[in-house]
Amino acid sequence: MRSCRKDSGRATRLMSHRRAEAAAAAAPRSTSIKAFHAWLLRESSLGNLQRQEAVSMVPPLLLDVRPGMAVLDMCASPGSKAQQILEMLAAPARIANTDAAARAPVRSLDEARGLLVANDADVKRCQLLASRAARLHSPSLVVTSHDARLFPEAVGEGAAAAPPPRP
Repeated sequence: MRSCRKDSGRATRLMSHRRAEAAAAAAPRSTSIKAFHAWLLRESSLGNLQRQEAVSMVPPLLLDVRPGMAVLDMCASPGSKAQQILEMLAAPARIANTDAAARAPVRSLDEARGLLVANDADVKRCQLLASRAARLHSPSLVVTSHDARLFPEAVGEGAAAAPPPRP
């Protein structure tokens, strides 16, 4: 019995030594992860970066959104899908061009190349969507908060049709 206690003490010392080594090895990594996390938060708050789950990237790609289209997103919050759709509605030259002027936000109806109605039934989620959308400065975006099941009734019968093409 005594030998078991001795081994148990040795095992405990070995485990605490390994924990100390692991903590020492993780400390630099932890610092770099904290710095990366701070950078992510800063860039996200400035609107330079928006994280998006892969599942949110799929619908705009399947819809094959192109400039000039009208898109109705019935579950738009938190806004990453809406931002992707707005980018797809922009003229292809604006996306491909690396010139800073070409990458500037669309600020006039003349530059707008389509329409996105971004809806969310939950008012708090819609407020989040609207605050994120404000960073986009796009005249192609309309944010609404309405029950999606009743949306066609809310906007009227003729409103569901696509807008007429521009001259």
